[in-house]
Amino acid sequence: MGNQIALITKSGSIQVGERSNPSRADWITEHAVATGLSVVEVERLWLRFQQLGCTSEGLITNDVLRKRSMYSEDTFLRKFIGYLRDDFRSDGKVTFQNFCNAMYWIEKATARDKLNAIFNYLNNGNPLDKDTVRQILPKIIENDSEQGYDRLADILMEQLAGSGTEGGGVNAAESYISQDSFVQYCLDRIPKSRLEALLAFNVIPRHVSDQARQELERAEADGGRRQPTQAAAAPEAQVDAAEAVYTVPTDAQLAVVAQRASRRDYRLLGNKLGFYESDMNQIENLYRGDRFQQLYHMLIEWRKREGKAAYVITLQKVLQECLMPDIAAELNPKHRDEQKTWKL
Repeated sequence: MGNQIALITKSGSIQVGERSNPSRADWITEHAVATGLSVVEVERLWLRFQQLGCTSEGLITNDVLRKRSMYSEDTFLRKFIGYLRDDFRSDGKVTFQNFCNAMYWIEKATARDKLNAIFNYLNNGNPLDKDTVRQILPKIIENDSEQGYDRLADILMEQLAGSGTEGGGVNAAESYISQDSFVQYCLDRIPKSRLEALLAFNVIPRHVSDQARQELERAEADGGRRQPTQAAAAPEAQVDAAEAVYTVPTDAQLAVVAQRASRRDYRLLGNKLGFYESDMNQIENLYRGDRFQQLYHMLIEWRKREGKAAYVITLQKVLQECLMPDIAAELNPKHRDEQKTWKL
């Protein structure tokens, strides 16, 4: 990733000691001090790093990359980890600190810097000709036909290629997409709200931090006596609008979301809920051809994973970040009677 990797390495100037180990009590706090992240952020990243298959010593090794199916199934994940390994450790191991530094950079970087990083990521920083674009497309857009990929490659070259053309025509043998033309095209042509949603990354998702802040404010206003509302705290008819959003969504509510969102960019929704490409591919394979069932079971997995923290308001915030405010509104209390009629 060229210059972007250099920027990532500067995000943490203090190095964690050689003797540091996940079994030590100060593992999290030591990384928080070294990276500048909060303890809560490091704890969340440590959970993700473990999901990526790190060893008991807190390392992602070449052996992990070979044996874990997620790396063989997800080209971009394998390449990203490869960048961390090659640029940080000559022995082929990725440390947890390297991972934290990378995530910190991705969270704080500007849209332009992120787009530059994406371009470097696609072809090691080299200009993209039509053949390269054609090879990349099946890895990021699934289930299209060969003719569909060819047509899309032609369209991209016509709109983005900045060299080797005259009079607006494209000579596939000479034209290519430069880094500058790629970045500027994305900044100029993709609506700002859409681009921000696509590039957004928070170590602690915004809806989670907002929720925590709201809970703290509510507790302080009530003298510290109030606790987060649970679904069973009162009969359903007595749960008011303010408190209903702090309940765990029902199967019927998740079915409503799945039905509506399955017609939209549901993979963006899955990504915002913390699912990796390999996770979504696995679910899609289980329910092949049924977009509703794919998204519904992904939502069920999200609720199971988050447990009591899987609030309705959390799902609403994510839907809003994915530019689906109309679906988020479906989860408001006034729709509860309608949601009861859903049968799976």
